[in-house]
Amino acid sequence: MTQQQWRTLTEAVHAAYRKAARKNANIDRAKLQIVLTAFYGLYCARSSTNEENFYVSNLIQAHRVEGAPTETIGTVAEAVQRTEKFFAEQAELWGHQGEIISRNLVNVLAKEQFPSTLRLNTILMPHQAVLEQISIGTP
Repeated sequence: MTQQQWRTLTEAVHAAYRKAARKNANIDRAKLQIVLTAFYGLYCARSSTNEENFYVSNLIQAHRVEGAPTETIGTVAEAVQRTEKFFAEQAELWGHQGEIISRNLVNVLAKEQFPSTLRLNTILMPHQAVLEQISIGTP
């Protein structure tokens, strides 16, 4: 698939989470973990370096009030780890959490550059079936 086709799919994923958020619905932890994993795989493979603060802001924060930006905001890698820990500790996850997390997946495809379509497909193809399930309304 092309970057635009993946972006269209992830926009549908985000829309499904947004709909779940409006219904205040529980969402599937494993599927949301796949969304996070797909995002982080793309983040690590990008050839551009845009939107760092945006990505961190949609993940679990460091919650420090003073220090260097990497101490107060943290890095994307640290925020992904905190978010995974948060997923594991919660009894339930909710639509609004999926809506926020899935923004990163949409954004990384909309605003970043990748070395090749092959690299993009290598990262996302293992997650395609789950992303398609979410996109049709089963987050």
